[in-house]
Amino acid sequence: MDVDPQHLHMKDVHGEYYQMTSDIALMLPLLELTNYDQVCFMHNVMYFYRLHQHNDHIIDRNLQLAIELEIRSKKSLKLTSE
Repeated sequence: MDVDPQHLHMKDVHGEYYQMTSDIALMLPLLELTNYDQVCFMHNVMYFYRLHQHNDHIIDRNLQLAIELEIRSKKSLKLTSE
């Protein structure tokens, strides 16, 4: 099933790949396509983000937030794949 062959869930309104926040751009559609009833949560921490001066929220928190809001406002992939 190829629901997003142009990878639009990873691109901004100008067709460019997001500069940051790509983890959200990837995870939200994966969760959506998996169905929430099939998702399980792990109680153990599997990954810690390293904190340093090059983190997105330090470089440009406003851009990071704007991209996240844009990602969350995108049309559902689930609706387009049916």
